[in-house]
Amino acid sequence: MKRSIFASSAKAISAVTVTAGALLGLSLGASTARADWYGGDPAAFMAVPLAAFHWATGAPPGYQAFAYDNFVWTNAGGGMVSTLGGYYSSFAGVPITGVTVASWQIRTGMSPGVAGTLVASGIGAPVTSSTPFMVGQVPGNPPNHPIVRVDLDVPDFALAPGNYWLAVSIGDAGVNSGGFVVGTTGANSIGTGINDGQSIYFQGDNVSPNPWNYADVAAAFGPQTDLAYFITEVPTPGAAAVLALGGLVAMRRRRA
Repeated sequence: MKRSIFASSAKAISAVTVTAGALLGLSLGASTARADWYGGDPAAFMAVPLAAFHWATGAPPGYQAFAYDNFVWTNAGGGMVSTLGGYYSSFAGVPITGVTVASWQIRTGMSPGVAGTLVASGIGAPVTSSTPFMVGQVPGNPPNHPIVRVDLDVPDFALAPGNYWLAVSIGDAGVNSGGFVVGTTGANSIGTGINDGQSIYFQGDNVSPNPWNYADVAAAFGPQTDLAYFITEVPTPGAAAVLALGGLVAMRRRRA
């Protein structure tokens, strides 16, 4: 059964940064969300979990892990990015709880060892929900690690069509905990750039040397991995106004 990837949540954003060159506009209007890109349902097996944590406090400050997956943004619906997120597991047999912060980045021009250009980024308070999905690390064994879904509502912005990389990291601002983003085989995916095995991993503080400085996941860890991220969009304010006007005209005609 195809799962819906839509979720509603209150706006809870503490910061957002957008690079104007790759964007078409910016609006804080809210409307009905619809899917534009979805990497796919979480896979039941993942040999090498990829950390996706954001440490808001503690030592060293600013230390975090980002797992990037590539996607093609067509903006076929003509809307604005409204919500993004993914599916995560503790890989410890218990659900992730207490997630209070999520940090995200959209980049372009990435390749192994190359950070590319930061197009948009932000940090905010996400909404975490349980799912029926489970994941395991031993082939042939039943999956035994619960998976949660994390949604982050961002100030709406229009992203120009193109090829991008998305990473969403989660954490607890108090105890520096985080989770691992779950892989996908592309089941029920939406959009393009799906299940191609391309992903890039960064872990560090952008200061200290580390072996995973935008590393190719397949080369560094073995298996090729796609990640269970998603992006939803809402109509642009102009499109929403046109739809509303059309509805009013139709109502008046029926009354007449």
